Amino acid sequence: MKFRNEVDVSAPIEVVFAEASDFELIEKLALKRGIDVQRLDVLSEPGPGMVWDVAFNFRGKMREMEVELVHYDPTNEIRLKSRSSAFMGTMDADFLALSRQQTRVSICIEMKPQNLTARLMMQSVKLMRANLIKRLRKRMKYWARLTEDRHKAHGPS
Repeated sequence: MKFRNEVDVSAPIEVVFAEASDFELIEKLALKRGIDVQRLDVLSEPGPGMVWDVAFNFRGKMREMEVELVHYDPTNEIRLKSRSSAFMGTMDADFLALSRQQTRVSICIEMKPQNLTARLMMQSVKLMRANLIKRLRKRMKYWARLTEDRHKAHGPS
């Protein structure tokens, strides 16, 4: 199952990419949402090979997955791969400069079930698809506004 969305951000591509690849901040935000995030690698710079162990509550059960940064092309693309006992997934984030002060961020999330239980769970997710896409769109718009506000607070470059 694939989910796609895009959002335009009123900030230069370098600023938008820097916000999207601030993995330390993303970890902190996840923790505030009740998601347990443990960094497993020892890399000092962002890049392929960064790995996190992520645990979260979904439908009353604790779920665990490993998330790995597999592609990191500054100002162009970030690709993450996730693995759990039930699902394999990818998330691609593409960045496109529309102008000097406008950037389009496109997200594609794909999930593939790995066993029969996961296939059954995927059927219920399909029923919630429209709601999940709406939530993704809302969250991306919120992130875009935060990014714009931070950019304005630090002054245009």
